[in-house]
Amino acid sequence: MHSTAYDRRGVSLLEVLISIGILSVGLISVLSLIPAGRLLNSKANALDRTSLLAMNAAADFMNRGLARPAGWTNIPSQAFVAYDPLLPVSFQTFWSGTVAGALIIPRTDAATSAVSTSMPSTVTDILVRSGDDLRYSTDGLGDDALPVPTWSISGTNGPHIFDGAYSYLATLSGTTTTWNSGEYKTLTIVTFSRRDISSPPVMLTSGTDGSWIVNQTNVPSGSSLKDLVKPGSMVLFQPSTGTPSWLRVLLASDMTADGSPTTWKLGLTCEPANPVTTGTTYLFPGTVGSTQLLIKLEGTSVWNDK
Repeated sequence: MHSTAYDRRGVSLLEVLISIGILSVGLISVLSLIPAGRLLNSKANALDRTSLLAMNAAADFMNRGLARPAGWTNIPSQAFVAYDPLLPVSFQTFWSGTVAGALIIPRTDAATSAVSTSMPSTVTDILVRSGDDLRYSTDGLGDDALPVPTWSISGTNGPHIFDGAYSYLATLSGTTTTWNSGEYKTLTIVTFSRRDISSPPVMLTSGTDGSWIVNQTNVPSGSSLKDLVKPGSMVLFQPSTGTPSWLRVLLASDMTADGSPTTWKLGLTCEPANPVTTGTTYLFPGTVGSTQLLIKLEGTSVWNDK
């Protein structure tokens, strides 16, 4: 004899509902990791590309003769010079006027392949932008056909067309105001992601509570404070006396008071030191990284006699 109370041939509706609930919680947890994984993957790609671009840019700076003062249009008398080929001519006075430095402009007659401000923008883009974001097209293709890369000339001629999302600028600084071959200078490569070249750097002024007030005059249209600066960004600090220096942002916090959206206040923690009030700080929108190298200025030889 046996009891029919335990003679079960299935599961109850309550057990099914509990199982569905447990499964739903697990699936929701897994799905929530997908957008977070995509964000981390995009950040990793950006860091990887910018670090690679920075090292390539440093090599190009040397290979194209930009470390040879004889190939510049003039020899500056400042201890800080910049090479910023993507900055429009109307904003190039920032380097030679606002900042205590000078702008490097390579000579067009020099025996070098360095980028010059007189070169067409298409040539400049090829030399100073990254070419790893190729453009593809599906025009005239079937539904199942794979996209094909686009070319600068009709057909399959010329170089690939690319977005050029990553670009760079370079600065040279030292302890002296002379620029002679054999002297050692610090080369800084600052890399950008989708830099807005229509806007010059943004000035930061010190607040009374230790914060920095963002001058929104040059902020790109539609940008928020989080878009403007984030960890890894670079700021240029111009002391009241002395040579400008680059600072890397380690932590950026929004200190804007509630009810005052017209005044952006920013808290910064930088390395190797925080900017101080006895100077002026400039923020470059779109910066994502940098690299610094100690280089030796080159002279002329039988290979570059101009």
